[in-house]
Formats: sequence, structure tokens, C-alpha cells
Amino acid sequence: MSDGQDHQEDRRAQPGLRAIFEEAYVLVSPFLDTANSWGNKPLIWFAQIALREKYPNMTPQDASILLSAVRRVYAERQLSSG
Repeated sequence: MSDGQDHQEDRRAQPGLRAIFEEAYVLVSPFLDTANSWGNKPLIWFAQIALREKYPNMTPQDASILLSAVRRVYAERQLSSG
């Protein structure tokens, strides 16, 4: 029987990355802002460096996953705010 609520298993992984997501978002978001550039080039490389410096024990794969998630959420938040 259904009680009217969907109970789905939480398929999200990487609890360690989820725990630092908002902190990483604040750290990286200035590099994602299109108003900030260097010679009309995006600063995504500096975002990667900032993540590596802040979290030196993070694997390159986890850093890539985190940066991809931050970029996606940043774009979504920009669309919803503007």
C-alpha cells in the first residue's frame, strides 16, 4: 500500500564532497563569475588551483567531481536569480 509519499533511496554518493560543497562553492564562485576574467579568458584554471590548495588531500578525481558540481549549481543559481 502507498501512503501517498514516494520513498526513494538516496542515490547520491560522495558524502565527504557533499559535506564541503557549500564551502567549496563560496571559494570557487568568484572564478566562475563572467564579470571576472583575465584577458577575456575564464578563470576556471584558478578555481582548480584554489580547490587543490584548500583541500590538498583531495584526489584529482574528487576535485574534478566537486568542481563540476559547483559549476552546475552556480549556473543554476545564476539562472534562477536573474
